[in-house]
Amino acid sequence: DRCEKGSVCAPTALGIAGRCLKSCDPKNANACGDSQRCVTIVSPAFREEVGSGCAATVQTGFPCSQAQACLPGSVCMAYASSSSGICRKTCTGQPDCKGQWCYSKASVQGKNVTGCAPFVNQPDLRCPNQTVCGEGLNCFGSVGSKRCLTNCKSKPCPSTHTCRETRDSRGNVNNKLCFRNVKAGEPCDSTTVCEKNHKCVLLASSPLWARCMKDCTTETKACSAQQICDSVNSSTKVCYQIVKENQRCGGELRCDKGLVCASTHPAGGPKHCQKPCQTDSDCSAPQTCQQLTGGSKPPKICAPGCSN
Repeated sequence: DRCEKGSVCAPTALGIAGRCLKSCDPKNANACGDSQRCVTIVSPAFREEVGSGCAATVQTGFPCSQAQACLPGSVCMAYASSSSGICRKTCTGQPDCKGQWCYSKASVQGKNVTGCAPFVNQPDLRCPNQTVCGEGLNCFGSVGSKRCLTNCKSKPCPSTHTCRETRDSRGNVNNKLCFRNVKAGEPCDSTTVCEKNHKCVLLASSPLWARCMKDCTTETKACSAQQICDSVNSSTKVCYQIVKENQRCGGELRCDKGLVCASTHPAGGPKHCQKPCQTDSDCSAPQTCQQLTGGSKPPKICAPGCSN
């Protein structure tokens, strides 16, 4: 859809659809009503000015877009997506930012601007959007797990960390940073290094479910008697902990031989290791043989029955 005559389409914070704003003349201080500012609108696709519109103003520190203008003295500094950002106090140098960092970044209109942003001055702390790492630190990691890592180009890492090269999108070395050492079974991400012969394995869709697990890709005997070597993907195998009947399963836990990891809850609640069956006689009381739902061939398992 197009905006009617006398208005301009401004990209919103969602970046999915625009918002029609009343057109205005930036040279006219009274072009817009109260709580509005006349701002330049730029096309995200072509980075070209498409006009000016009256946008509602938002306070410093709040989310903004081309359809929401920052108050005078602040600027909308873009996130990774250029259609949205956050209002930051403008600055020309570090003295303008008390307790914060004056840094340069693109605005939602694509222009280079400077603003005050919070900064992290300790290694291994998270550095989300619009947070700057302090001196000697670099924000590194995959989406959702970025942290401020110490630069080790000129000085060694502490014993708790390992110095590793980082590379750009073309594979060229662009830095050397200190990655925190992580032991077996502990959480890991793109800013950590698992102990020798272990890999960081993503056990669910969330990075919070990644764990350092022992690699058994080339040596299946690397696993203990209480573990089983199983595939993570087509090229990697790791040691999973074996659990018995009626115990929780999933993630880093695998059911013992002959058991099925399943949930009896229709909504798919916690999974447990259950014995497969054909009839009630295959199960121990008070369990009954129950048909699971979902999937092409859902199995029957022994599970506690409902009582009145």
